[in-house]
Amino acid sequence: MSIIVNGAPKSATLFVSELLRLNLDREDLRIATRSVLKSRIMPSEYYDFIQSSHFVAQQHICPDDFNFSFLKTFPPTLFIHLVRDPKDVLVSWKHHITRSDLNPWEGNMYIFEKSIPSDFYSKSDEEMYSSLVEIYFPKLCIWMNEWIRQIESLGSQFYLIKSTPEILNSVGTWESLLHQHNLLGRKHFEMFDFKKSKHFRSGKEKQYHNHFTQEQITKMMEIQCCHKELSKFLTNHPDTP
Repeated sequence: MSIIVNGAPKSATLFVSELLRLNLDREDLRIATRSVLKSRIMPSEYYDFIQSSHFVAQQHICPDDFNFSFLKTFPPTLFIHLVRDPKDVLVSWKHHITRSDLNPWEGNMYIFEKSIPSDFYSKSDEEMYSSLVEIYFPKLCIWMNEWIRQIESLGSQFYLIKSTPEILNSVGTWESLLHQHNLLGRKHFEMFDFKKSKHFRSGKEKQYHNHFTQEQITKMMEIQCCHKELSKFLTNHPDTP
């Protein structure tokens, strides 16, 4: 019984995968290439993964025909795709890629994939946020919108879940979903405090108001509104369970 937790980077995919591994007594397994928004399934690793019941794969698989063909032909038992407000994603992403212990190769990968400009790390904080709005945010919205648009066509075991603290920290969210697929048995789902993990900074929503100028927020809203499926999902799905 294979489980994939997917979503854009900084959408709480690691938090959810750790929750599932804790409750289902499973290990982590990489099944796709390392990338920001271009991650592709590795066929050999993926095939081994779906034959096993020992793993939860936490990934940022991109929504392209190559990946969709694998997911449709060899579907996992459960596929959870997390959707977080892209403006909050951008705040967390900036903190992630400018942290002091970032591996040099990781920063170079972001530049190589053109997620950030080549002179990004020589910019001021304000300039960094501005370049992320200009370069990364439009690509992020396209990526998120395409997943929302396509996911229903993949199968009934593919779920969209809004990534907010209230929903992710709700025992009922996970017990209901796991019981539907006979993954939890008679156990009760246990939560853990994500603040104790080194991978999480705050996890709060609507923090973008504290980091972006009003002009930048307006621009992001204009870009976001051009992606109908993403805008519709964020509007129609409440922030609480």
